[in-house]
Amino acid sequence: MTTTTSRDEAEDAAFRSVTANLRFAGTLHGKLEQGRYTIEPLSDLAADHERLPDLRLVDSVNRSLHHSFDNLWALNVLLRKDGPQHFAPYTLIRAALETASTAVWLLAPSDQGERLARRIRLEIDDASEAKKVANAAGRAGNSEWERRKADLDAALERAELSRPDGDRLSYVTIVQGIDEAAGTQLSTEVAWRVSSGMTHGKLYAFQALAVEGSRRRTEDGLIEADYTPSWHSLAVVLGITVKTLHRADRLYDVRRVAQST
Repeated sequence: MTTTTSRDEAEDAAFRSVTANLRFAGTLHGKLEQGRYTIEPLSDLAADHERLPDLRLVDSVNRSLHHSFDNLWALNVLLRKDGPQHFAPYTLIRAALETASTAVWLLAPSDQGERLARRIRLEIDDASEAKKVANAAGRAGNSEWERRKADLDAALERAELSRPDGDRLSYVTIVQGIDEAAGTQLSTEVAWRVSSGMTHGKLYAFQALAVEGSRRRTEDGLIEADYTPSWHSLAVVLGITVKTLHRADRLYDVRRVAQST
């Protein structure tokens, strides 16, 4: 049975973990802001850009990383001001994890063809989503889709590449594709799914991440319980997110540095 003292100690340790992870994310963000991912000639990324200059892979990587760091910055501000909340921190973590995973997914393949195929799939998905937004707003989304599709086809023809096969791109594909701890509690997919559940107010996620306090029976026979936000749950999910960012950082360095012959 967990005592109040040991629970408090665990929460204190989790608070320190959250603080350390946000500090480390800030260090990685500084590296990106300071332009320390210089792409060297003869590197994988230089070769990718030469092959497909119209859809530079690094542009998608940088956009993903900036998005992830932006959400973690907001998380840091929220936690410093108000401490852990039930739902809002996980909304920010989910967004950060999705785009950190995207950066890893783009940079991970050692095969150039696979890296470029993934970049092309992102472009097709982005154009498709833009079409849906335009149509929903009563604008001519289909014409914009046709223009972007024509631009993509022309770029692929110049690069002597074809459209990649595969189902419609989703974050399920991306997160599962980079998960190094599948089937465990530290799975990237688990962190993403519970964060998504909290984003949408799902009961399963709330019960998994919040700490249940005292239970009581109401006059009509129902059971009620009090729940409080948990630094421990937050620390686990944030730790997986920052680990994913660190993995993106390491892969970025591998792909940007000249390959020895």
